[in-house]
Amino acid sequence: MEGVGPGPELLAPAFSSSTPLPPPGRPAPTRTLGYPHENPENPVNAPAWRVWLVVALMCGWGILTIRFIQKENVPFAILCALLLISNGVTLWRLTKKDR
Repeated sequence: MEGVGPGPELLAPAFSSSTPLPPPGRPAPTRTLGYPHENPENPVNAPAWRVWLVVALMCGWGILTIRFIQKENVPFAILCALLLISNGVTLWRLTKKDR
Protein backbone atom coordinates (compact mmCIF):
# COMPACT_ATOMS: atom_id res chain seq x y z
CA MET A 1 0.00 0.00 0.00
CA GLU A 2 1.99 2.90 -1.31
CA GLY A 3 1.48 6.35 0.21
CA VAL A 4 -0.30 5.18 3.36
CA GLY A 5 0.97 6.32 6.78
CA PRO A 6 3.65 8.79 7.77
CA GLY A 7 6.75 9.22 5.68
CA PRO A 8 10.22 8.13 6.77
CA GLU A 9 11.05 11.64 8.01
CA LEU A 10 8.29 11.36 10.63
CA LEU A 11 9.37 7.89 11.71
CA ALA A 12 13.03 8.85 12.18
CA PRO A 13 14.27 9.21 15.76
CA ALA A 14 14.62 12.70 17.15
CA PHE A 15 18.41 12.45 17.34
CA SER A 16 19.86 10.19 14.68
CA SER A 17 23.51 9.58 13.96
CA SER A 18 23.42 12.47 11.49
CA THR A 19 22.43 14.96 14.21
CA PRO A 20 25.42 17.22 14.89
CA LEU A 21 26.81 17.15 18.40
CA PRO A 22 26.75 20.38 20.45
CA PRO A 23 30.01 22.24 20.98
CA PRO A 24 32.06 21.20 24.03
CA GLY A 25 30.84 22.75 27.26
CA ARG A 26 27.21 22.98 26.15
CA PRO A 27 24.64 20.38 27.16
CA ALA A 28 23.11 18.16 24.53
CA PRO A 29 19.57 19.14 23.46
CA THR A 30 16.82 17.14 25.09
CA ARG A 31 13.21 16.51 24.20
CA THR A 32 10.76 17.35 26.97
CA LEU A 33 7.05 16.98 27.42
CA GLY A 34 6.73 20.45 28.88
CA TYR A 35 6.50 19.43 32.51
CA PRO A 36 8.25 21.78 34.93
CA HIS A 37 10.67 19.21 36.36
CA GLU A 38 12.01 18.65 32.84
CA ASN A 39 12.54 22.34 32.04
CA PRO A 40 14.84 24.12 34.52
CA GLU A 41 13.98 27.52 33.01
CA ASN A 42 10.29 27.14 33.92
CA PRO A 43 9.69 28.82 37.30
CA VAL A 44 6.21 27.27 37.75
CA ASN A 45 5.82 24.02 39.67
CA ALA A 46 2.85 22.75 37.64
CA PRO A 47 1.71 22.35 34.05
CA ALA A 48 -0.08 25.34 32.56
CA TRP A 49 -3.45 23.56 32.38
CA ARG A 50 -3.46 23.07 36.16
CA VAL A 51 -2.67 26.71 36.86
CA TRP A 52 -5.52 27.79 34.55
CA LEU A 53 -7.87 25.30 36.21
CA VAL A 54 -7.15 26.73 39.66
CA VAL A 55 -7.58 30.28 38.33
CA ALA A 56 -10.97 29.33 36.86
CA LEU A 57 -12.02 27.73 40.15
CA MET A 58 -11.00 30.88 42.03
CA CYS A 59 -13.10 33.00 39.69
CA GLY A 60 -16.08 30.72 40.24
CA TRP A 61 -15.77 30.70 44.03
CA GLY A 62 -15.36 34.48 44.03
CA ILE A 63 -18.48 34.96 41.93
CA LEU A 64 -20.46 32.60 44.16
CA THR A 65 -19.19 34.36 47.29
CA ILE A 66 -20.41 37.72 45.98
CA ARG A 67 -23.73 36.20 44.93
CA PHE A 68 -24.37 34.57 48.32
CA ILE A 69 -23.47 37.81 50.11
CA GLN A 70 -26.01 39.65 47.93
CA LYS A 71 -28.65 37.04 48.76
CA GLU A 72 -27.71 37.30 52.48
CA ASN A 73 -26.94 33.58 52.64
CA VAL A 74 -24.04 33.83 55.09
CA PRO A 75 -23.18 30.12 55.58
CA PHE A 76 -22.72 29.52 51.86
CA ALA A 77 -20.87 32.81 51.46
CA ILE A 78 -18.42 31.73 54.17
CA LEU A 79 -18.01 28.30 52.57
CA CYS A 80 -17.32 29.81 49.14
CA ALA A 81 -14.89 32.32 50.65
CA LEU A 82 -12.99 29.49 52.35
CA LEU A 83 -12.79 27.57 49.08
CA LEU A 84 -11.62 30.75 47.33
CA ILE A 85 -8.84 31.17 49.89
CA SER A 86 -7.93 27.48 49.65
CA ASN A 87 -7.58 27.73 45.87
CA GLY A 88 -5.59 30.94 46.27
CA VAL A 89 -3.11 29.11 48.51
CA THR A 90 -2.95 26.27 45.97
CA LEU A 91 -2.27 28.76 43.17
CA TRP A 92 0.46 30.39 45.23
CA ARG A 93 2.09 27.02 45.90
CA LEU A 94 1.90 26.05 42.22
CA THR A 95 3.48 29.29 41.02
CA LYS A 96 6.13 30.00 43.64
CA LYS A 97 9.68 29.65 42.37
CA ASP A 98 11.10 27.53 45.21
CA ARG A 99 9.81 24.04 45.61
